Amino acid sequence: MIRSALIVFSGLVLLIASAYGQTSREQAIIDRLTPIGSVCMAGDACAAAAVATGPTGPRSAEDIYNGTCMACHLTGASNAPLFGNVEQWAPRIATGMDALYSSVFNGIEVDGVLVMPVNGLCLDCSEDELRATVDYMVEAAQ
Repeated sequence: MIRSALIVFSGLVLLIASAYGQTSREQAIIDRLTPIGSVCMAGDACAAAAVATGPTGPRSAEDIYNGTCMACHLTGASNAPLFGNVEQWAPRIATGMDALYSSVFNGIEVDGVLVMPVNGLCLDCSEDELRATVDYMVEAAQ
């Protein structure tokens, strides 16, 4: 009788241990397959929780120049006129401000190569911000 009780008890212990081990193995597999992050699409409840903040108003011409334009107009990349260089800017200024604005808005292509990118690569700049930046650069070259 004791022997039978021991066998039944041992069987129960093994059954419980097996079930617990199976659960923890299954959970380990689930944990490994669970995505690390999640995607939150516009319109989802989670989208309202984390909204990236951008500029709260118009940026200064100097900030835009320093953040975008300076890369070419400080180094002369793609034959860009250097900031403040009167000699290099004079022929461009002579074409008029509308032509300079157009160069920024539409870019400049020479022999099939885009040497001045559209919007000067400031893709989040407004036209007013770009005009102010052109004015800033022209003023520095006069």
